[in-house]
Amino acid sequence: MPFGFPPLYFLFNVSATTPDKDIDWKVHLKTLRHCNKKTKNTKNFLNLHILLIYMDVTEIHKRILDGDTLSQIAKTYGCSYTTIVNHLKRANLYDSLIPLIRERWTNGAIASNRKPIKIIKNTSFYYLVGVYYGDGYASKILNKQYPSTNTWKFGLKTIDYDFAKAFSHHLQNSMPNSNPTSKQQGITKSNKPIFMCEVYNQDIGIALSKYTKPYSNQLELTHEAARAFLKGMFDSEGSICLNKQHKCCGIRLGNTDQKLAKYIKHLLLVLFNIQTNISQSKTPLGKPYYIIGIYKKEYRDIFKNKIGFSIVRKQSML
Repeated sequence: MPFGFPPLYFLFNVSATTPDKDIDWKVHLKTLRHCNKKTKNTKNFLNLHILLIYMDVTEIHKRILDGDTLSQIAKTYGCSYTTIVNHLKRANLYDSLIPLIRERWTNGAIASNRKPIKIIKNTSFYYLVGVYYGDGYASKILNKQYPSTNTWKFGLKTIDYDFAKAFSHHLQNSMPNSNPTSKQQGITKSNKPIFMCEVYNQDIGIALSKYTKPYSNQLELTHEAARAFLKGMFDSEGSICLNKQHKCCGIRLGNTDQKLAKYIKHLLLVLFNIQTNISQSKTPLGKPYYIIGIYKKEYRDIFKNKIGFSIVRKQSML
């Protein structure tokens, strides 16, 4: 027994090399913390006490080889993950375990990122495709050290709470086990809250990549799917034109993709008999910008009743 700890040795009556497995180490640690709560170096004292008396490094090494994680072992002794690592380093055993620990972490990360998501191709899915081509974003997250753990992020940031809520609702309807994260994230320059909803998974990126060109033959929409797709598009990039009396005089949707604008015009005409106009403008950077306009009241009424907005603020203006 090292010099300076005989009281502890006799108090617990345990061996420095072979700890008693029937002793509840957490109870002893709680007692020590209570007895030494006025000591400035309590943390260092406890860590050293754990290293010298409680832990059998041979047993820890064997448990890791048998499949236990460092976190599980730390929980057994009631100490931190770092304490276990430091104990292994003092015994010159940690370096030999690094490849095994890293392999298990990598396999766990792959399993987490590639946990299959059941994607249902219902109307909610096509609403998400519409948002994807509007204000939504999807990007691949690369891990240079462990490329096999690459995943995808799909989400939306908006100042309209109704829009974020609808997006989250359609995510859960189309991908029941996707577990989307919804929260408020910051404010705009005009002090308006920004709402965010995101989901991470490899399968989402694969599913969305099949719809890189929604106007091609690969997206043959039924009437209900087209309605959901258009609703997602107008929720993202649609706007209401008001006259001097602050009454609706038009519905517009803008996009920089000319083919997509023509496809939306085609869907509105063929499936809903809504006449539209396409005008061209430019973005502040000089890029062509195509605006689809619905101006006649009869067509605005059809849009209101058959497509509409998820955003209450916009829907109430129609």
